[in-house]
Amino acid sequence: MSAGTSGTPAYAPVVCWSDRLELGEGIRWVDGRIVLTDILTGRLLAAPPGDPARTGPLDVL
Repeated sequence: MSAGTSGTPAYAPVVCWSDRLELGEGIRWVDGRIVLTDILTGRLLAAPPGDPARTGPLDVL
Protein backbone atom coordinates (compact mmCIF):
# COMPACT_ATOMS: atom_id res chain seq x y z
CA MET A 1 0.00 0.00 0.00
CA SER A 2 1.31 3.44 -0.86
CA ALA A 3 -0.05 6.91 -0.38
CA GLY A 4 -1.80 8.56 -3.31
CA THR A 5 -1.35 12.22 -4.22
CA SER A 6 -4.19 13.24 -1.88
CA GLY A 7 -2.69 11.36 1.05
CA THR A 8 -5.23 8.54 0.86
CA PRO A 9 -4.02 4.95 0.51
CA ALA A 10 -3.79 3.64 -3.05
CA TYR A 11 -4.47 -0.05 -3.62
CA ALA A 12 -3.17 -2.04 -6.58
CA PRO A 13 -4.50 -5.38 -7.82
CA VAL A 14 -2.39 -8.43 -7.02
CA VAL A 15 -1.70 -11.15 -9.59
CA CYS A 16 -2.37 -14.50 -7.89
CA TRP A 17 -1.74 -16.81 -10.85
CA SER A 18 0.36 -16.94 -14.00
CA ASP A 19 -2.14 -19.17 -15.86
CA ARG A 20 -3.43 -17.67 -19.09
CA LEU A 21 -7.16 -18.09 -19.66
CA GLU A 22 -8.68 -17.99 -23.14
CA LEU A 23 -12.09 -17.03 -21.74
CA GLY A 24 -12.31 -17.24 -17.96
CA GLU A 25 -15.74 -17.02 -16.39
CA GLY A 26 -17.75 -17.99 -13.36
CA ILE A 27 -15.25 -17.35 -10.57
CA ARG A 28 -16.77 -18.67 -7.34
CA TRP A 29 -15.68 -19.24 -3.74
CA VAL A 30 -16.36 -22.96 -3.08
CA ASP A 31 -15.39 -24.88 0.08
CA GLY A 32 -12.61 -22.46 1.03
CA ARG A 33 -11.03 -21.98 -2.39
CA ILE A 34 -11.54 -20.11 -5.63
CA VAL A 35 -12.90 -22.13 -8.57
CA LEU A 36 -13.27 -20.85 -12.15
CA THR A 37 -13.96 -22.08 -15.67
CA ASP A 38 -11.89 -21.52 -18.82
CA ILE A 39 -14.73 -21.92 -21.31
CA LEU A 40 -12.83 -22.22 -24.61
CA THR A 41 -10.41 -24.89 -23.36
CA GLY A 42 -13.04 -26.70 -21.27
CA ARG A 43 -10.93 -26.52 -18.09
CA LEU A 44 -12.30 -26.23 -14.56
CA LEU A 45 -9.59 -24.66 -12.39
CA ALA A 46 -9.26 -24.32 -8.62
CA ALA A 47 -6.85 -22.43 -6.40
CA PRO A 48 -5.33 -24.33 -3.49
CA PRO A 49 -7.36 -24.02 -0.25
CA GLY A 50 -6.36 -21.29 2.16
CA ASP A 51 -5.61 -17.59 2.03
CA PRO A 52 -6.66 -16.24 -1.40
CA ALA A 53 -3.92 -13.59 -1.19
CA ARG A 54 -1.26 -16.34 -1.06
CA THR A 55 -2.17 -18.89 -3.68
CA GLY A 56 -0.12 -21.35 -5.65
CA PRO A 57 -0.66 -22.67 -9.17
CA LEU A 58 -4.20 -23.45 -10.26
CA ASP A 59 -5.17 -27.14 -10.25
CA VAL A 60 -7.12 -28.52 -13.21
CA LEU A 61 -10.10 -30.46 -11.83
